[in-house]
Amino acid sequence: MQNVFRRLQVGFLLCNWRFFLIFLVGFGGIVFSSNAATPANTLIENFATVDYVISGTPGTTVSNTDSFRVDEIISFTLVSNNPSGLSVLSPQTNAPLSFTLTNQGNGTESFSLAHTQSVTDDFDPSSSVIYLDTNANGIYDDGTDLVYNLGVNDPALGTGESLVLFVVSDIQASLSASDEAEINFTATSKTGAGPSGTAYNGLGDSGVDALMGTQGGVVTTLGKYVVATAAATLVKSQSILDPNGGTAPIQDAVITYTLTLDATGTGNLTSVVIDDPIPAGTTYEVGTLQLNSLPLTDAVDADAGVFNGTAVQVDLGTVVAPTTHTVQFKVRIQ
Repeated sequence: MQNVFRRLQVGFLLCNWRFFLIFLVGFGGIVFSSNAATPANTLIENFATVDYVISGTPGTTVSNTDSFRVDEIISFTLVSNNPSGLSVLSPQTNAPLSFTLTNQGNGTESFSLAHTQSVTDDFDPSSSVIYLDTNANGIYDDGTDLVYNLGVNDPALGTGESLVLFVVSDIQASLSASDEAEINFTATSKTGAGPSGTAYNGLGDSGVDALMGTQGGVVTTLGKYVVATAAATLVKSQSILDPNGGTAPIQDAVITYTLTLDATGTGNLTSVVIDDPIPAGTTYEVGTLQLNSLPLTDAVDADAGVFNGTAVQVDLGTVVAPTTHTVQFKVRIQ
């Protein structure tokens, strides 16, 4: 009989865990598991059994099946990828502030985007436009990344997915060093803009209910431009020489990478280090590292270059703008 009661107790706990979760939500706010979230609209079913003996004959009874579908939690973050500000020149065109939007909820969520300029900073950049990182490389590519249009290409992110976003602006002339322009970038859940705990009946994935997470439906983060007297750009290009004298990227073809650093404006850039990992599927060609067409050794020594086994590094120290430096090295396709 003691075993019968234990089985009944287990069945009761299994069938009523959902009530316990609801109690926690109502008593202390939304409870999040430390494990990966169960996807919204997942069907969860549960039943219990009781074994017993009557007059020496064993028997088993199966309970009804209790089932429900998991509701959607709307949870997301928006962070600036330039927390200390983006250094720009005066003037400069197409200066991209970078942000990352991440869906941390358990369903697919769509977002509307907007930006405003601060009224307490030093200047307002012109022609500020939001772009989506269309090729997902984390870098603003003029002519490739798409302009964001509200209601037309609002980004939709699945669970755990992230998207880099840009506010691209023109910086006017005649600004002073250290002048700042602040951009307030906002992402809003298209399910709703309510505060934490707001319920949206039937608006979650596949028609389940949705519940707003702790951040609320609107998140704003700050990005800023900081005017500098000098700035740096780095452009990478490649050329291919295959074993047949052609340009096909086949086994044993040699890839020559060229990195061009342009220091523009006036003044000094300090602690300048160029770092380029060797691509997967290739091997570094020993002794091919060059700086401004002059050879560098691969070892840690007195010159600026080193190959550390996984990447080439060139330490330029202090660079006085305006100037250009070129780094070159070779790899072989395996």
